[in-house]
Amino acid sequence: YWTSGTHRRILGLFLAFSGESVPDADVFLQLLIHFGYLALFAATFLKGFTIVLVAGALAHEGYLSLPIVMLCSFAGSLAGDEAEYYAGRRYGRAFIAAHPRLNRAGLRIHALLTRYDALFMLGFRFMYGVRIVTPLLLALEGVPPGRFLLYNTVGALIWAILTSMAGYGLGGAADRLSDGVEAHPLSVVLTAEFIVGATAFFLRRKRTAATSDIDSPVE
Repeated sequence: YWTSGTHRRILGLFLAFSGESVPDADVFLQLLIHFGYLALFAATFLKGFTIVLVAGALAHEGYLSLPIVMLCSFAGSLAGDEAEYYAGRRYGRAFIAAHPRLNRAGLRIHALLTRYDALFMLGFRFMYGVRIVTPLLLALEGVPPGRFLLYNTVGALIWAILTSMAGYGLGGAADRLSDGVEAHPLSVVLTAEFIVGATAFFLRRKRTAATSDIDSPVE
C-alpha cells in the first residue's frame, strides 16, 4: 500500500516541508523496507531526520511499530551525539584548525549556550545550521561529560518522540489526501503541490540563511 506510486508522491510532498524531495522519500522507504529498524538506528546515528518521519508514516500503516521507531530514533541520536562529543574532546581543536569556517558556528553556539544554557542543550537537534556540529563544539566549550549526557539523553528522547509522532501524523494526512486524489485527482494534487512547493521554497531559503553561519569564515 505505502509502496505505491501515489503514496510515495504524497509522502514526498509532505516531506518537502522539511526541505526534502520525493527521491529522498523513495530512498528512505527502500532502506526501511529492506533493513527495518537497523536502517533507522544507523541513519539517526548519522543525524538522520527525514527517515524518522518516513518511519513514523510507515508505523501509521502498520509496517513498523511506533514505540520501536521512537526507541531506535532515540538510541541512534543519543549514541551518535555522544560519539561526536567524545571525538570533540579528543580531536576537536585539530578538527576546527583544519576547518576554520566552523569558527563562526563556534561563536554562535557559545552565544546560545551562554544565553540559554540547558534549554539550548535540550533543543539543539531542532535547529538548522548548528545541530550537526553542536556536540563537538559543546565538548570544546568545556561542558562536562555527565552534564552533556543528561541533557543529551533528555533532548534525544524529546526529539525522537516528537519527530516520530510527526511522521505518524504525516502518514494519516497522506492517507486522507490520497482519498481526495481518488475523488478529485488533478485539483487535489495541483493544490497540494503548489502549497507544499511554496512552503518548501521559503523553508529552504531559511535553511540556507541558517547554515551560512557555518559556511562563512570569521572575518
